[in-house]
This record gives sequence, structure tokens and C-alpha cells, in this order.
Amino acid sequence: MSLIKPELLKREKTKSIWEGRRVGITGASGSLGLALSKVLREKGSFVIGFTHKEISNQEICKGSPNQWVQWKCGEEAKLNETLKSLDVLVLNHGINPGANLEIDGLNKAIEVNALSNWRLLLYFEEITNYRTDTSGPKEIWVNTSEAEIQPAFSPSYEISKRLIGELVSFKQCSLKSKITRN
Repeated sequence: MSLIKPELLKREKTKSIWEGRRVGITGASGSLGLALSKVLREKGSFVIGFTHKEISNQEICKGSPNQWVQWKCGEEAKLNETLKSLDVLVLNHGINPGANLEIDGLNKAIEVNALSNWRLLLYFEEITNYRTDTSGPKEIWVNTSEAEIQPAFSPSYEISKRLIGELVSFKQCSLKSKITRN
């Protein structure tokens, strides 16, 4: 005789935490961005891929974002309406200037890999601070890259990716300080 009711043996299929969530991914046309898009779509998310490439060249398939949005570094504010619709923002874009040791290469790497990510983080934070919906907490993920823990053999890439990591750490300390003061 079984002490367990048969109806309890039927496991209810649990809903994925990703189901129905809107996720934006910068650098979505790169290898990691496409891999994230594929997995998140399989889990039920609607994925918006941010790209600097021509949208007409972006194929929409099971392994790509559901929607593409074209943008440029330095024009992050133009993304505010799209950012408002997101539950999760994944900051994944970047460039690797390789062995370019010219100051222009360093400046471009810092602009794309650090400052652009920083501006998007701040815009998304500002937008979520003033939201009126109750759809749950918003999240920001920042991909700083392997340059944080091992040499990437590109000084400009390493410096710029470490910089965004340091800025995120600074932001975290700033938020903790605000919480303890209140």
C-alpha cells in the first residue's frame, strides 16, 4: 500500500524564471550574444539584440534575438524607450583593437568597452528607478571579459575591460553606501 497519493506523483512542470521576460543584449551579433539569445529564447524570453550592424543583415532564427535594434556608441540615450521595456539588460558589447598601441586605438577601446557600457548602465538604472510597473526587479549583467583575470594580449582591450569592471565595483560600493545611510 502506497502512502503517497498518485496525483502527487505527477510532477507539475515548473515555469522557467525566464519565461515571458524581456532581455536586451548588446553585442548580440557576436558569439556570446548569439549563444545567450538562443538559450534565453529556449527558456521563453523575448530577446532584443542591440547591434551596430545593419539590421537588414541580421537574420532572425531560433538562435538569434527575436528583434534587432541598431545603435551606435555615444548614442545610448536614443535607446531609452527600448530600455524601458526590458527586465534584464546584458552589457556584452566590445571591441578588441589587438596589438594597436596607438592612442586612437586606446581611446576607441575605452569608449566602446567601458564608457558606452557605463552610460547604458546609468540610463537603465535611471529608467528603472522611475518605473511604475510592478513586473519585478530589473537586472543588469555586465560582461567584462576574461581580461579581468588573464592577459588578453591587447593592452587597450585589457585596460578598457578592466575599467568597466572597476566602474561596476565603484557603483556597487556607491549603492551600498546609500543603503547604509538611509
